[in-house]
Formats: sequence, structure tokens, C-alpha cells
Amino acid sequence: MNAGDAAIPLAVCQGMEQAIRATENVDNETLMEWLRARTADEPVKTVLGDFYWDEWGLPIDRPFLLVQWQNGEPILYPKPDWR
Repeated sequence: MNAGDAAIPLAVCQGMEQAIRATENVDNETLMEWLRARTADEPVKTVLGDFYWDEWGLPIDRPFLLVQWQNGEPILYPKPDWR
């Protein structure tokens, strides 16, 4: 594991901590609303930098990788049909 790999879980925890402290709540919908409301002027602050997201939930001006694992195998885009 490199330093970048270790920083990702820390950044996620930092974002969740900020959401919980700001909303004084652990309700998923409340936290999601707070995270969705982040902007360039009011981002989530992490060790990886500032984060805020578009209407699809993708980070703005940040690289990202989305992989889903099923049965020990990565499933990448395009996602296969669910059966």
C-alpha cells in the first residue's frame, strides 16, 4: 500500500466527521444532504484537498476511480446487466 492508498480512507473519515459535526446527526439522508450541499466555497476539507460533488455525486476537479467487486472480481464500466 502506498501513501496515497492510505490517505483515501482517512479522507473519507474526515468528510464523514465534518458532516456529522455540522449536522449533529448520523442519519444517512441528513449526512448526504449536507455533503451534496458542499461547494467550492464550502468544501469538505481532507488530507487529499478540498472536495465537493456534481449532481451525479462525482467529485469536481478531482480524479476518481469507481470499481465494484462481485465474487472477488472487479466490475468496471460499462456495468453488465443485473440478472
